[in-house]
Order: sequence, then structure tokens, then C-alpha cells
Amino acid sequence: MSLTTKKREQVFNYITELVGRGEERIAKKVSETFGLSPTTTYHNLRKLRDDGIIEKEGESID
Repeated sequence: MSLTTKKREQVFNYITELVGRGEERIAKKVSETFGLSPTTTYHNLRKLRDDGIIEKEGESID
């Protein structure tokens, strides 16, 4: 699924908000909130991680 620039920005902002609050199961919450596939959600999480915006903790970025 290709996201518009605006939608991608909303997803990134939501992810960083969840990370900042110390939420768990971020991928599930993002997928459910935006109706994204797990593949699209993980792609966006990896992009933020690769850009150094968020850090991976534990075994999963979910």
C-alpha cells in the first residue's frame, strides 16, 4: 500500500507519539488506527528506526 505524503506524516507522528509515551504493541495499534497491513506498518517502523528517529528495544518492533 502506497501512502500519500500526508498519511505517511500522520503515521510517523502517531508512531513517535506512541514511542514517546512508552506504549507497547505499537505496530498493532498503528495498523488498527490507520487500517494498514502489517507489512506497511513494519515498513514505516523500520524507516523511522533506520533514520534514527526511534530505537528498537527487545526482540520485536511490534
